[in-house]
Amino acid sequence: MRHLRVPLRTRLPARHLPVFRGRDFRVIEGVNDGDPLTDARELLHEDIYALTDRAEPVRLGLITGPGAGPMLVSSDSDAGTPGAAVFLDSLLTFMGPAGGPRETLVFVEVDAEGLIAEVYLHPLAPLTRKQGYTLITIDRDGAAARFAAIASVAVIPGTPIPFASGIQRPDETLCPGDPILTRGNAPQVLR
Repeated sequence: MRHLRVPLRTRLPARHLPVFRGRDFRVIEGVNDGDPLTDARELLHEDIYALTDRAEPVRLGLITGPGAGPMLVSSDSDAGTPGAAVFLDSLLTFMGPAGGPRETLVFVEVDAEGLIAEVYLHPLAPLTRKQGYTLITIDRDGAAARFAAIASVAVIPGTPIPFASGIQRPDETLCPGDPILTRGNAPQVLR
């Protein structure tokens, strides 16, 4: 499989996202039963997806330029082919098993011919193995705005960060391994 041969924009920093490969998030019930996650054109509402037993998040490094156009896979990415074009495909909303919505962004890596080489799922809230997630919304127009919103998170010195235990500490006192609360009150271990 050939990929785009474009110079990596080495002066621009890469943004690294934890993603699951599309093949690791499959339909377990519905019209597309057994199929992996793909681009929005192939998705159907009410299909139920789940992470496979082997699903592990990987780090996708993306380089964006100052203008419009595709992002590029960075040379230090754990997923994808360095220099390959990546497009933000869609914002998907799944209904989780406990009734709460789970938003995800779908990125599509393409080869030199413009064919899909890989699909990546970036969950905006944690996904759990052995749980079914029902696809309820496919939004191609709102994906860029949602991606921009998560990209502009800023913390200034002294910002109180909530812990899973309920206490809050200033951001500058945090250490790797601290159990903090993230968006949606989901506990997450700080890396």
